[in-house]
Amino acid sequence: MELRQILTQEQVRDETEEKIAEVRKYTPTAKELRDMRKSAHYWEVWQGLPDVEFKEVLSRGSYNSLQYEREDVGIWVNRDAVSAARQNPNAIYTVMVRTKKDKLIAPLKMVYDVSPSKFTLERTIQTAIELNKEKRK
Repeated sequence: MELRQILTQEQVRDETEEKIAEVRKYTPTAKELRDMRKSAHYWEVWQGLPDVEFKEVLSRGSYNSLQYEREDVGIWVNRDAVSAARQNPNAIYTVMVRTKKDKLIAPLKMVYDVSPSKFTLERTIQTAIELNKEKRK
């Protein structure tokens, strides 16, 4: 792989992470993430969806969903989250974040599963904190 391609892939990854950071309202601290290292996933809270090029897809149940795929990032927006986004671009979402390794030589992929929250931003953040504390036990 050419150096130019590697730099381009890194730039795309960095741009995607910046766009996700813009909507992120809560994520565990670095220490909390270290404590949860054995865990397969953790929870974040987003307000709105990142400004990335989502593709409209059908879920296994044939529901309208949104998907964003890059080599090292995947975002899945379920049908309820799609509906919430259409009603309110600043909707609150609970996001399950997990790492996935597709192939032996492929880099780890960050996968974000987005669901709408039925609570206020503050209550959703508190719920995510509590869920993450349970993961550390």
